[in-house]
Amino acid sequence: DCGFCVWSAGLIQSWDRNGRLRFVAIQSAAGGQLLDAVPEPRRLESWHLARSGDEVLSGGEAVAPLLRSLPHGAAIARLAETWPSATGRCYRFVAGRRTLFGRILRRLGRIPSD
Repeated sequence: DCGFCVWSAGLIQSWDRNGRLRFVAIQSAAGGQLLDAVPEPRRLESWHLARSGDEVLSGGEAVAPLLRSLPHGAAIARLAETWPSATGRCYRFVAGRRTLFGRILRRLGRIPSD
C-alpha cells in the first residue's frame, strides 16, 4: 500500500537481474506465512528479508544480506556491515519519512497516483 515501498521494491527487482529474490506483500497469505516469526502488529513497521530456515531479518539488519544477493552489491554490503548502527539509523530515517518520500515520488511521476 505504501507508494515509496512499492517504488523501492521495483528498484530492487530491477537490480535483481538473476531473479534470485521473490517479492510478496506483507499482508498477503504468502507474506503471513513467511513472517510467521514476526508478531503481526510489527509486520508493517518495517520491510523484511525472509531467508531459508525460517530466518527473518528486518529493517537495517536486512540491508547487507539483501545487497549481497544482488549483482555487484557486495561492496555496498561491506559498508553496511562495517557500520551496522549507521545502516540502522539511515534505514529508520528513510522509513520514518516514507510517506513524505512517496508524495515526492508521486509528484515527480515515479509512482502512480492513488
